[in-house]
Amino acid sequence: MDIVKLIREEIGDFDWAKDVLTNEDIAQDIVNKTRFWMEGGNLRVDLPFMSYYEGYSAKQLFKSSSLLKSESPTIMFLEYMKNGYGFERSDYLGGYNIDLNVSDIWFRYKNLITKKVLDNLKDNKINESDGFDWVRDVEVDADLTPAQLVHRFETLPDSIVGPYVDKNFGDIKYENGRYYLMVDDFCDFSSWFSDRENSSQGFYINEWAFTQAFCREDNFFEPYSDLVYNWIDQVWELVEGNKELYNYVVDYITEDLVGEEMRLDGEEKMLSLEDVLTWSADSDVLGSVINELDVFENLKWELEGSYENAYNTFVVDNMYKAGRDAITDVVGNGERKDVELYNYYSESNYNANKLVFDVTSMLSDYLYEAIEYCIDNRCKPYWKPEDLEFEEGETEEEAFEDFCDECMNHPFDDYGDFVSFMKDILKDNSDLLNPYVDEHPSNDEMEDYFVDNVYSRF
Repeated sequence: MDIVKLIREEIGDFDWAKDVLTNEDIAQDIVNKTRFWMEGGNLRVDLPFMSYYEGYSAKQLFKSSSLLKSESPTIMFLEYMKNGYGFERSDYLGGYNIDLNVSDIWFRYKNLITKKVLDNLKDNKINESDGFDWVRDVEVDADLTPAQLVHRFETLPDSIVGPYVDKNFGDIKYENGRYYLMVDDFCDFSSWFSDRENSSQGFYINEWAFTQAFCREDNFFEPYSDLVYNWIDQVWELVEGNKELYNYVVDYITEDLVGEEMRLDGEEKMLSLEDVLTWSADSDVLGSVINELDVFENLKWELEGSYENAYNTFVVDNMYKAGRDAITDVVGNGERKDVELYNYYSESNYNANKLVFDVTSMLSDYLYEAIEYCIDNRCKPYWKPEDLEFEEGETEEEAFEDFCDECMNHPFDDYGDFVSFMKDILKDNSDLLNPYVDEHPSNDEMEDYFVDNVYSRF
């Protein structure tokens, strides 16, 4: 029997049933006949297959012993299906054998009514004394994978899917209806960056550059070397342009270098205070002698080193900002905090400090799209039920899921975490990150970095 198409010849008395109805249609029809209203700040629900006209509190319906927690249809539901939809009861014929379609409709109804209850709770002001924590426990018991839910219901109810994702994606925590991505640091996103090689047209952060800037244990990365080709125009210009720094260099020469031997105009002599005072009166003159005389060789080298460090620090800071912004454009701004996690192997909780991102919307969307794509492209084009011999009691829906086994736990069979899952999503969409970085700082942009580095050297 085709579980997706249900035709009941014996219910010809029901005019509304002349059209072909799916199990989903019937489940939705029952949900549509379910009444909701607010009473005393509490949400109440009137189930059409129950005779209690005053309805039930939503909280009561989802207690562990309530009827909506039952895996099998209740007697009232079976009777309702018989009277309203023409399904003859078989539960009392030699054993508790329930029509497979009725069981399927019961499962679908529980999922649909759960979503309906949660939607109503969102739309109405709930009495806080109601003990709102119970809403977090509203989860229909189901052994179905997210892929089976997409196939059967064309939806991914978070209350059902959330715990499954939490268990199968090691970097996702599902809590209070939200999905949280948890990583140790931005370094964990390195695979999201492209392997594009840089060219003369500009500097772009590829995976290698991102890893150098974000993932080195020594936190030291200088992408450029041998930057100084004109010491006066590049290095000395930064010194003489900052009066405080210029005086600092003059003081250093006076205190540390006066009395040192030097070769001047072909003669060996001692550097004197008079020399320093004379040269330092004109910054151009002092710059020239530092650049030319051997007594200043170490000073010149230190200033040049400060220039290269300042240049690289500027570039790396820009890389860090561009890389971080590219990531947060995808997952939003994160927050570093201590979180309690659960280890499914040791079956115990533990605390960890993580960088946490709320990825609720994007995870649900990409998960649904990935599952749908797998089913639509790997299975449906090759599915020919007319060529199959169904097992006894097997529905077409179940047969298709056996046929499409490679997609029924997608993407969790292929990915153990959300970051690696998203890496392939970005790659397939040609969206791997590759932000541009300004690699040519001006002297004004370098000045603060340069000054700090000079002070740190001598």
